[in-house]
Amino acid sequence: MLLTVLYECSDLHKYALRLAPEAVNFTLAELEASIWTFVTK
Repeated sequence: MLLTVLYECSDLHKYALRLAPEAVNFTLAELEASIWTFVTK
């Protein structure tokens, strides 16, 4: 069941569109930073 949920939610393009339209062109590092905003480096 967990694998099914992860598969359905694994489309990074759709997730980036939900964040912001310009997020589609983010690198993986930039996308990670925009998703996990509460994490500081």
